[in-house]
Amino acid sequence: MARRRYTPKLKAQVVLEVLAGDRTPRQVANAYGVHSSSVGLWKRCCVERVSEIVAEDVGLLPDDMFTRMLEHPRRQPE
Repeated sequence: MARRRYTPKLKAQVVLEVLAGDRTPRQVANAYGVHSSSVGLWKRCCVERVSEIVAEDVGLLPDDMFTRMLEHPRRQPE
Protein backbone atom coordinates (compact mmCIF):
# COMPACT_ATOMS: atom_id res chain seq x y z
CA MET A 1 0.00 0.00 0.00
CA ALA A 2 1.40 3.42 -0.99
CA ARG A 3 1.92 6.18 1.55
CA ARG A 4 -0.68 8.90 1.48
CA ARG A 5 0.57 12.41 0.86
CA TYR A 6 -1.13 15.44 2.29
CA THR A 7 -0.85 18.97 1.01
CA PRO A 8 0.85 21.58 3.17
CA LYS A 9 -2.42 23.51 3.18
CA LEU A 10 -4.33 20.54 4.67
CA LYS A 11 -1.60 20.00 7.26
CA ALA A 12 -1.75 23.67 8.23
CA GLN A 13 -5.52 23.54 8.52
CA VAL A 14 -5.32 20.48 10.77
CA VAL A 15 -2.63 22.04 12.98
CA LEU A 16 -4.55 25.29 13.33
CA GLU A 17 -7.64 23.37 14.46
CA VAL A 18 -5.62 21.46 17.04
CA LEU A 19 -4.00 24.66 18.32
CA ALA A 20 -7.44 26.29 18.61
CA GLY A 21 -8.12 23.75 21.36
CA ASP A 22 -11.81 23.15 20.64
CA ARG A 23 -11.20 19.46 19.88
CA THR A 24 -8.56 16.91 20.79
CA PRO A 25 -5.90 15.99 18.23
CA ARG A 26 -7.56 12.59 17.83
CA GLN A 27 -10.92 14.21 17.06
CA VAL A 28 -9.34 16.50 14.47
CA ALA A 29 -7.46 13.56 12.94
CA ASN A 30 -10.66 11.54 12.64
CA ALA A 31 -12.48 14.49 11.07
CA TYR A 32 -9.81 14.76 8.35
CA GLY A 33 -9.18 11.05 7.92
CA VAL A 34 -5.52 11.19 8.98
CA HIS A 35 -3.66 9.28 11.66
CA SER A 36 -3.42 10.99 15.03
CA SER A 37 0.36 10.44 15.14
CA SER A 38 0.66 12.43 11.90
CA VAL A 39 -1.27 15.27 13.50
CA GLY A 40 1.12 15.24 16.46
CA LEU A 41 4.13 15.30 14.14
CA TRP A 42 2.75 18.20 12.09
CA LYS A 43 1.92 20.15 15.24
CA ARG A 44 5.37 19.56 16.75
CA CYS A 45 7.02 20.65 13.49
CA CYS A 46 5.05 23.90 13.45
CA VAL A 47 5.57 24.72 17.10
CA GLU A 48 9.33 24.10 16.86
CA ARG A 49 9.72 26.30 13.78
CA VAL A 50 7.30 29.13 14.48
CA SER A 51 9.99 31.55 15.70
CA GLU A 52 12.14 30.91 12.59
CA ILE A 53 9.26 31.59 10.22
CA VAL A 54 8.04 34.68 12.07
CA ALA A 55 11.54 36.13 12.05
CA GLU A 56 11.86 35.54 8.28
CA ASP A 57 8.38 36.48 7.11
CA VAL A 58 6.76 39.01 9.41
CA GLY A 59 4.13 39.89 6.79
CA LEU A 60 2.67 36.40 6.41
CA LEU A 61 -0.84 35.61 7.56
CA PRO A 62 -1.11 32.75 10.10
CA ASP A 63 -2.40 30.22 7.52
CA ASP A 64 0.45 31.09 5.14
CA MET A 65 2.97 30.84 7.96
CA PHE A 66 1.90 27.33 8.95
CA THR A 67 1.78 26.22 5.32
CA ARG A 68 5.36 27.44 4.88
CA MET A 69 6.51 25.57 7.98
CA LEU A 70 5.08 22.33 6.65
CA GLU A 71 6.37 22.79 3.09
CA HIS A 72 10.04 23.18 3.98
CA PRO A 73 11.85 20.68 6.17
CA ARG A 74 13.84 22.03 9.06
CA ARG A 75 17.32 23.13 8.07
CA GLN A 76 20.01 20.94 9.58
CA PRO A 77 23.08 22.60 11.12
CA GLU A 78 26.27 22.09 9.11
